[in-house]
Amino acid sequence: MNKAKVAGLIIVSASFFLALAVMDYQLMHISGWNADLMYKYWISLGLITGTFAFGLCYLAYTCGLSKRYLPAIFLTVMLLFTAGLLDIFYYLLTLIKNEPYSFAVWSAGYKWFVVSGLLPTWDWPQQIIWTATCLIAIFLIWKKTLHST
Repeated sequence: MNKAKVAGLIIVSASFFLALAVMDYQLMHISGWNADLMYKYWISLGLITGTFAFGLCYLAYTCGLSKRYLPAIFLTVMLLFTAGLLDIFYYLLTLIKNEPYSFAVWSAGYKWFVVSGLLPTWDWPQQIIWTATCLIAIFLIWKKTLHST
């Protein structure tokens, strides 16, 4: 690996930890947690996810993977984030602990669609449709990527 690739890997790694630090600050050092802080939380989480996606692309590039795969790698990570994979994991954690679960207030789907007035509610049927749509998009992206010449 040449010096430029090593420097790039260090920069990507530092960027990822910086994104984690931003999120940690917002979660741990702000008193009076409320629904308005969720926008900052999702922006931080999006920054972390974007940095991770870029880091995967950079790693794939430095390992010699064809450049045509890089957009698909990046979009896969971002669409998994957009699909609400974290919401599903969070639900599983509450299920294991036998705690109540609600999409209201903190869920990205709730913020994007209910708060904006596009939908009257956001619950499991809407989440399943949204997640399925994102997974289909990932499938189509990879189908096009793998079958292109």
